[in-house]
Amino acid sequence: MHTPLSSSCQTCTDMLPSYVVTDAMLVYQVISRGDLGMPKHQELYRMTDWILSHRSPQLFSTADESGDMFRAFRKGLAPCFSTENLKKSFPKVRACAEKMVSMWEKMYLATEEPVLTDSWMNRATLDIIGQVGFNYEFKALDFEHNTFIEAMHENLIELSTSMGENPFDRLFPFTSQARQSAARRRRTKELFNAVYEAVKSRGEPPADDQSIGANLMRIKNPSTGQPFPEEIVLANLTIMLIAGYDTTAATCMWALYDIARHPDVQKRIAQELAEAGLLQVP
Repeated sequence: MHTPLSSSCQTCTDMLPSYVVTDAMLVYQVISRGDLGMPKHQELYRMTDWILSHRSPQLFSTADESGDMFRAFRKGLAPCFSTENLKKSFPKVRACAEKMVSMWEKMYLATEEPVLTDSWMNRATLDIIGQVGFNYEFKALDFEHNTFIEAMHENLIELSTSMGENPFDRLFPFTSQARQSAARRRRTKELFNAVYEAVKSRGEPPADDQSIGANLMRIKNPSTGQPFPEEIVLANLTIMLIAGYDTTAATCMWALYDIARHPDVQKRIAQELAEAGLLQVP
């Protein structure tokens, strides 16, 4: 198995300088907020909101970290990432991983060609976050083409290459480029709306459901005691889904690539898996 940069990654890196940060303290500074963190580029966040069709405040782009929205959603979503809840989610993660590996084996036996893992990781992580985070079936591993992945690919490429809104699109919305961009954003918004409507249609979630979708439905505005407006809940659902899908896929691709370059590490990982009863040998 090997993991070359996908065509989408190559397009992005051709347009913009890219950096891989590996120093733990520097990573902490990059992602932290407040006095210890690096200043956040608010214009980039605004562009991200525009590309993803949501202009409502959400955890990723808000500049007001002391406001009701930021504090309520950060606190309300914390249980999703507890050790206990992550352990409960492991069977679903393992099932998706086993399904993907089984498909890789069949492909390799049929062609004896290396399996390109980048697109497969996108599909697997989308299925995992759909099931674990929202009890929603994207079925990305079941079909060669997936509407969500294709729409997100188009939007992320637009964000990376144009770095946001072309001011002429507002002045001349009838141009071919402006119409295509608007159509992409509409498709993306429809997909996120479908996930939101599926979560909302289930009604009050049971107490033991600590998924992202369930906790989003529980969050109340501390100032009013009432639920936040739907557009704010939808905006936060959108950013949680994107953050869990694209970043996880990229991390897994690079992890497999690095492991493949170090046979000694492969042996240690296999040993740990065997000791835990998780190693499967074809």
